[in-house]
Amino acid sequence: MFLFLPNAHHMAWQRLPHMLLRRSLHARAEPFSRVSQIFQPIQATKKLSGRGDEVVSRSFELLTAAGYIHQSSGGVFHILPLCQRVLDKMVSAVHQEMAAIGAGQLTMPTLVRDTLWKQTGRAEQMGAELMTVEDRSGHRFVLSPTHEEAVTQLVGAVSPVSSRQLPLRLYQVTAKFRDEKRARFGLLRCKEFLMKDLYTFDATEEAARASYREVVQAYTALFLRLGIPAVRVRGDSGLMGGRLSHEFHVLAPVGEDRVLVQPECEQPDCPASVNLEVLRDQRETAPGARAELCQACGRELHDRTGIEVAHTFLLGQLYSEVFGACCSGPGEARVPLHMGCYGIGLSRLLAAVVEARSADGAGLSWPAQLAPYKLCVVTPKVRGQRPGRGRGVGALQVVRRHAQEGQPGGGSRRLGAALARATLPTPAPRR
Repeated sequence: MFLFLPNAHHMAWQRLPHMLLRRSLHARAEPFSRVSQIFQPIQATKKLSGRGDEVVSRSFELLTAAGYIHQSSGGVFHILPLCQRVLDKMVSAVHQEMAAIGAGQLTMPTLVRDTLWKQTGRAEQMGAELMTVEDRSGHRFVLSPTHEEAVTQLVGAVSPVSSRQLPLRLYQVTAKFRDEKRARFGLLRCKEFLMKDLYTFDATEEAARASYREVVQAYTALFLRLGIPAVRVRGDSGLMGGRLSHEFHVLAPVGEDRVLVQPECEQPDCPASVNLEVLRDQRETAPGARAELCQACGRELHDRTGIEVAHTFLLGQLYSEVFGACCSGPGEARVPLHMGCYGIGLSRLLAAVVEARSADGAGLSWPAQLAPYKLCVVTPKVRGQRPGRGRGVGALQVVRRHAQEGQPGGGSRRLGAALARATLPTPAPRR
């Protein structure tokens, strides 16, 4: 949103009480940011990724060109101030949704002994994608891509868990690491990424399934709240293991998964929606065999490409049995806890939003709930002179009831340049 201020003698803002302007000028912490003081290294628009006919990531181009991210090395990025504001808003919404289902936040160590991963067999399964380091004593640690082993060992160390603590739901928002063989598409497939991971522990499978449904509903509510068009499909449990799995996808041309969905269906839980990887064996034995109609709305399903932004797993007692995470059963018995794990790739989600909203060639835009700023005030020169510092501040005070955060543009620029700076750039069409 822009607020353009014409010449001073036409503006009612001059009638604002002098004390209001004076207080805003001398406040210790101004409730806004100045464009001239934002670290936003805008780059010349050019083709930044892709070779030949390779699919190109619009989010990589747009976020780099607009000064949201800066590549440090292959698959590793600096998150710059504007991008950090978007992530902070996303994380804030995550905290609220997790609190609503009774989840407690913690922070687990990024460095986890590789012996834990060997106990579950996942060290060999992940192979070279698992980043490891060695300390001076020769102990090897994993730079965690996920924390199933670590959190289950933690709960196992304090077991048996009292029934009064169940269901136990623990989550964190931390950096994760994966040694991608081919890091590409900017934040969509990188070596270091921000993730929200939640782990649930219940006494019975029935209770675990109830927790699963509750978390899935919380994820659906989160995406709706943020204005993100995510669809839920049945997924492959893969290296996580377990009995039940769903994925949330943002549909976009650059997506690396193929999903069978009805994009216009208003029901988020159609049983026919599925990642086609799940149907691979079925297609190999009976080519073309797949569901054709959405079971919720009756319309035809479509084969689309999607970006996986979240995944939910019902793990059963797979990890609990290994690490002794249990609760007290009848008599003196100890019963392994039933687990679930639930992840949202936050930095990937940010890029997926850009991909979905720029698929038609549009420039960088955000859902209102994620935009780094809601309002930008641009103050032109008055009779060739730079406007006073308080002019944009005063205008912000007028409109503050309609927008809680603002971004005054600098008056030292020409009006066209100021508007261009406030409007995020769009890379030129690729040739």
